[in-house]
Parts: sequence; structure tokens; C-alpha cells
Amino acid sequence: MIVLTLTSAADGITVRLAVGTKTVRASVPARHQLLAVIDRVLQKARIPLRKLTCVAVDLQGGTFSETRAVVTTANTLGYALGIPPAPHFVSAAYRGEPSIGASTH
Repeated sequence: MIVLTLTSAADGITVRLAVGTKTVRASVPARHQLLAVIDRVLQKARIPLRKLTCVAVDLQGGTFSETRAVVTTANTLGYALGIPPAPHFVSAAYRGEPSIGASTH
């Protein structure tokens, strides 16, 4: 099984690729670089994208935007590669209270 895990945590986004007992991991300096880091991790492990068998999300209290980037990327990769979603329910944990649409006055 070849598993790509995208983690959103208080210290940022991490990409981890597990191939059997071998793991390649990289931190994402900024969320807009997520796809480039995924590509770099796959290249380092010499695994083509189409060989992924699972795309997982690990939500550990990152920002709303980091969490949204991780979940959207995982969903898109899974859909594009025809990988069914993992049969787990995941609930997000955020660093603070959401303020979407909250008045600033």
C-alpha cells in the first residue's frame, strides 16, 4: 500500500508518503506550495502519482485555511486518481474560534 498523508497541525502542513516500511516526509513552508511539496516527496521516493493507493488527511489543529487546503487537495487527488475515500469520519480541530462572517465592529 502506498499512502500519502497530508497533515494540518498547529506548526503547519506536513506531507508524508508511506511505502511499506519506508517513509518520506516534508514540511510545507506555505500552503500555496502544497502541490510542489507533494511532487517533491513523490520524486524523492521514486513513486509516480498514479501509484498512490490511499490519500489520507490528519487534522491536528491547523488554521482554517491550512485545513481547507489539505482537505481540498486530498479530495481532488482522490477523485482524479479514482482512489475511494477512506472509510473514516474526520472532524476538524481548529486553533481558535471561527470568525467567518463575524462583524469586526
